[in-house]
Amino acid sequence: MKARLIPVALFLCLTAPDAGAEGGVLTLKESFERALTRSETLAIQDQNIRIAEAHYLQALGTALPQIEVRASELIQDTVATSGDGSVGQTFTRRSRPEVAVNLRQPLFQGFREFRALKVSSAEKLKNTYQRDRARQILFADTARAYYTVLELEHELKILQSLRATLQKRASELKNRIDLGKSRASELLTTESELASNEADLENAKGLILTARDYLGFLVGEPVTDRLIDEFSVPSSAKTVGDYIALRERRPDLDASEEQVRLSKGRLDYEKGARYPTLDMEANYYPYRVGFQKDIDWDVNFLLTVPIFKGGATRGRIREAAAGLKQSEFSHEENERRAELEIRQAYHKLAATKARENALKRAEAKAGANYRAQTEEYTLGLVNNLEVLQSLRDWQEKRVGANRSHYETKLEYLGLLIATGNMPPKELE
Repeated sequence: MKARLIPVALFLCLTAPDAGAEGGVLTLKESFERALTRSETLAIQDQNIRIAEAHYLQALGTALPQIEVRASELIQDTVATSGDGSVGQTFTRRSRPEVAVNLRQPLFQGFREFRALKVSSAEKLKNTYQRDRARQILFADTARAYYTVLELEHELKILQSLRATLQKRASELKNRIDLGKSRASELLTTESELASNEADLENAKGLILTARDYLGFLVGEPVTDRLIDEFSVPSSAKTVGDYIALRERRPDLDASEEQVRLSKGRLDYEKGARYPTLDMEANYYPYRVGFQKDIDWDVNFLLTVPIFKGGATRGRIREAAAGLKQSEFSHEENERRAELEIRQAYHKLAATKARENALKRAEAKAGANYRAQTEEYTLGLVNNLEVLQSLRDWQEKRVGANRSHYETKLEYLGLLIATGNMPPKELE
């Protein structure tokens, strides 16, 4: 099926910045391109296609003529006789050499050769669709690794901002203690929060290195460049029905459909064993001895009519028929599962977007609350613990909003993957 793009292509600004720019920038497009060249999974899928092509050649070989040169010499324990013209003398001579150019051509094989070609063609298409789906899954893995790094690095900036705020507050408290306006315990509590923040910073740095290591595993080399946020989730999404209607573009469903065709071809191939077969074999003799030396060629036609093979043919037909039923049931299940995946991805996206919007509002309110608490502390209306609690609450809301922001992006990409519309053409 001809792939089409849906609006994500409009949101992906995937023009790669100058790789030689200061600091270096690695885009999602570049990451995916590198992953394509490095992925062992795709390499295996490519070899599956080569295997299917080899099967096609093998099937084609059963329908085409076969030509070979045969040279033989029979040496037997007998008394050599003079002359070589009579039949008896020919068959009793000690050495009887012969050279023949042999041609074999199947004339009728119960249409099995043509069905074998169809089976091989369906196998190649199935493997091609499976490779296309593997590319989409690889894009999903690369995007998740890419945006995990971005999420963690943004979270690190939030923790660094918190550290700067705590350091500023500790400095202010020292001045207030010197003036007798604050207690030493308030400074100790703030310094404790600062030490805890340092621990969180170190943990975040470790997580970033781990995430970059995984992204480096996918792209095939260590990732040290700066990553950028490349697209925005559209504010108004289609209905779930619109996305379900796109599921026919999924390559894995195409592969499942080709598996049904492949199984049907195998059943037809096995049924062909019930038909008679007709073969033609011709020989041209450049060299012979005895009374046959002047016979330059011969042609033999062989008709074979299957009567009884102990039930082997019937057993293979039954096995192929059961395989066809299995592939049909599997295809039906895959279609239903694809619809389920789209529905789940759609509802996850809707829930994540709503959560992100709520957390952004909560973040704004928590920030305003912290600033108000700070003002009230200078007026003696609240204590230091209340100020620190409002600061912790603000930090949690910022981290939550940041995580939800990137989660929304990944859920949107997940919805496109579920419909079979990724990766965008710009990333291929």
